[in-house]
Amino acid sequence: MKPQKRTSPMATIPNLPYCAGSLVSDSFVATAAHCLANLRSPTQWEMSEVVLGMHYARSSPPEVQVRGIKRAVMKVQYRNENKDSDIALIELDRPVNISAVIYPICLPYDLKFPVADPWVVTAGWGRTSYRGRQSEVLMKSKWMEMIRHDHCAAATKYRERPGLLTERMLCGVSDLTDACLGDSGGPLMFYHPKYYRWFLVGVTSFGWGCNEPNDPGVYTSLYHPDILGWLSCANTGQMCQN
Repeated sequence: MKPQKRTSPMATIPNLPYCAGSLVSDSFVATAAHCLANLRSPTQWEMSEVVLGMHYARSSPPEVQVRGIKRAVMKVQYRNENKDSDIALIELDRPVNISAVIYPICLPYDLKFPVADPWVVTAGWGRTSYRGRQSEVLMKSKWMEMIRHDHCAAATKYRERPGLLTERMLCGVSDLTDACLGDSGGPLMFYHPKYYRWFLVGVTSFGWGCNEPNDPGVYTSLYHPDILGWLSCANTGQMCQN
């Protein structure tokens, strides 16, 4: 992975050191449901916060905005056994100020999968290798190819567990790079040349190892109407304008 530019819809949750999220409106952050398994009581929410606009893990530039968590909502169909419907929303205690540095990522209402140009990137502060340390700087992967869950199931490690992958999942595969431990809940992003904007097409969910050539990582698919519909109904506030 390589350092991300200083403009991003990325959010970090310090109380969840192995997870990140994406700003999807001025009031909501999308993340993985498995990240919130231990954040289900109001007491825990009150003790937590979301940081936006951060680039380096140990610095806090003027553009950084910090918000408390008003509530956290997991999709009720989420299953921890295989991470099906692994998506959740965090409602901020007050809206963020949209700027050139902090802005909501677009949702793929008009995009269909598979697409003619299936290349995507992921981002986060996760490990740079399987046994490496957490990154001190926001990292972005090189281009990965999106593949359907059924094609992904043919990969060696997933073939050993039939039925693990569902239609609400998609995979990202590359011969160079991948998400890693610490990137959960972060975005899988597709750049649309027509709109000159990034679209959130997946939420980092799970995988075995990382940065292993041709070993797919698994993402919750926002191309699936069940996932996108739930996110759209639960998400309010100022969103991306295509």
